Amino acid sequence: MYLAQTVADPNAGTLIGSLLEQYGPLGIGLGVVLTIMMRQNKNSQTRIENLEKQQQEQHQSHIDDQKEMITEYVELVKNKTKVLADLTGCLKAIKDTLERMERKSD
Repeated sequence: MYLAQTVADPNAGTLIGSLLEQYGPLGIGLGVVLTIMMRQNKNSQTRIENLEKQQQEQHQSHIDDQKEMITEYVELVKNKTKVLADLTGCLKAIKDTLERMERKSD
């Protein structure tokens, strides 16, 4: 079947025809082999391009995931910092209250 597709290819006919003129019956075989090899090369190039595209998409997805994780971490740190600031304020107020109570008791 692949051979039939190859021979049906208009470019293959031109290649096979010119090789037939130059090399006779051997040229037909060479033309078919060369046409099959060119088609396989084209298919391989397409697969390589698809794999490179998939790899780029995966890489971009990984970068996006990392950016999202860092953004979440920054928000977490901001929230923790706010909580710590509030806690520090409360502790300072308690300390001030205890110092006032100590001064009153003196």
